[in-house]
Amino acid sequence: MVLARRHKSGVPSKQSLTTGPTVPVKIDEKLKVYDVSEPAKWVWTGTAANGTQSSERCGEWANQSTMLGRYGTLMATDATWVTLNTHYCSDIGRLYCFEQ
Repeated sequence: MVLARRHKSGVPSKQSLTTGPTVPVKIDEKLKVYDVSEPAKWVWTGTAANGTQSSERCGEWANQSTMLGRYGTLMATDATWVTLNTHYCSDIGRLYCFEQ
């Protein structure tokens, strides 16, 4: 799996969803690269701790009401990179973009 072809992701397999990337993911869906000194950024994932879909996905990402969506933390190298907590679906967050 690769995040933006120009950037090494440290996410070599689906199994990495549960353990975290080998290097911090520092790039978002707009190809903005973040510095490790910046405050932690959160990323919409809809992913449970075991790497499967969480039930908290903002109504399949179509609902911006008071529903909740699961998020992870940009630049984390443990399981919190995909699942840390939930936010209201009306909040603005970043996305990870993968290709297989």
